[in-house]
Amino acid sequence: MSQPQVLLINLDREKGRRDFMQHELARRAVQFTRVSAVDGKTASEEELGRLSPEARAGLSPGELGCMLSHIECWRRIVDEDLPCGCIIEDDVRFGDDILSFLSDAKVAADDRGIHRLESSLLTVDAESEPIKSRNGRSLYRLIARTYCCGAYLVSRRTALELLENFASFAAPVDVEIMGNVRDTLHMPIYQWIPAPFVQDWRLGRRSVFGDTSSIGHDREGHRKSRLRIMINRFKDLIRPTYYSLKPARSLPQGNRIFVTIDQSI
Repeated sequence: MSQPQVLLINLDREKGRRDFMQHELARRAVQFTRVSAVDGKTASEEELGRLSPEARAGLSPGELGCMLSHIECWRRIVDEDLPCGCIIEDDVRFGDDILSFLSDAKVAADDRGIHRLESSLLTVDAESEPIKSRNGRSLYRLIARTYCCGAYLVSRRTALELLENFASFAAPVDVEIMGNVRDTLHMPIYQWIPAPFVQDWRLGRRSVFGDTSSIGHDREGHRKSRLRIMINRFKDLIRPTYYSLKPARSLPQGNRIFVTIDQSI
């Protein structure tokens, strides 16, 4: 069964997460390549010099490292001439059928767009009808920006376009690729529902490691008070229940849909 190349972003010091993800992926027969994440606190001037002055001045070390790590994944897809690649961070959970899903969801090298594979347990604004449906999942084109890039699929063409434009990125990488590129590059953003991935802290229980991934650990704390972070986390935990009780909302151009997750997660 052919699958797209899976690129796992993981900091060198996070051996526990690496071992856990290796075990979980191997248990489902998913082949992957580990990409050594960039630690923003120890990144070299050469690495940071690739980013825009706005990013270097406005983003936290965690946000800078996260952006550089995703850029490295795009570079590998292009340099290794991969038709497409599935990029995941080391704090995602996934269901038992992930191998068959990835084999079905892979895209051609000339596909243009970002295929979001995770749920933030929130709603998205999408076109009324899915582009396609396979094995109980549907792919929707989004009509409004979203965020989070813990798991997504891109073709070689899309990876190359992101590489050609990241020097202008000023916001965190997830805001840029899940929101801003839709407006600036007219890049299509798609969402699989139910989503096959979710970051572990969004499940309402502590991570198996007791904390969120260190890839972008200080992304929130850089500019927000501890109280504000706690309030936002509480909202994230209650949103799934709130939205699951609400019917899908009709929009002038589509629907607002709650992004469910694979039941086997």
